[in-house]
Amino acid sequence: MSQKRITSFIDTLSKYPAAKNISNPYHAAECRNNLREYLLALIKQPYSGHLLIGEAPGRRGCAVTGIPFTSNRVLKDNTHQFIVKLRRKLEITGSEREQSPKIVWEYLEKSKKIPACWNVFPFHSHEGDARRTNRKPSNLEITNSKHYLFSIIEILSPSSLIAVGRKAEYALERWLPQRNYLYVRHPANGGKPDFIRGLKSAGIK
Repeated sequence: MSQKRITSFIDTLSKYPAAKNISNPYHAAECRNNLREYLLALIKQPYSGHLLIGEAPGRRGCAVTGIPFTSNRVLKDNTHQFIVKLRRKLEITGSEREQSPKIVWEYLEKSKKIPACWNVFPFHSHEGDARRTNRKPSNLEITNSKHYLFSIIEILSPSSLIAVGRKAEYALERWLPQRNYLYVRHPANGGKPDFIRGLKSAGIK
């Protein structure tokens, strides 16, 4: 059942149209494959029950790999057994680095627990050249894509929701007021120390 749900979910993601300032990573077969294998691995492991919910794919991270809070460099080099086992099934086509995935997986590399990761807007929002810029998704864009988060929650059944950054907090406050969640600062732009403290407070250590 989980595999069918994942396949259906990714098929739905792939049909989201690109626009002038929005790129859909899941138009690419390699990103669809990577996300499918990632979600299947989380269920099989199983993961810790924590779901980290970020903002949107970064241009050198999830927008390239299809997996939230990862980059090709993380997928190639990280030594956590979760990544090592997953790597064999992924299509890794470059060596791009991105700061947030680096921070996240440098910390998780030393952790026994692996959380799941998602974004409230699962597509790459940008200005101009998608390869050069990131743009914060608008509140309307986030609201119009809320069903994707609901689908991920249905697939993964997390016991703990963690809003990584204010955009994720905005979404959880409005969409899931009945669920308790923890807010942690986003690791980008100097947020690394607070982000790590937040993960530790959530029990990811």
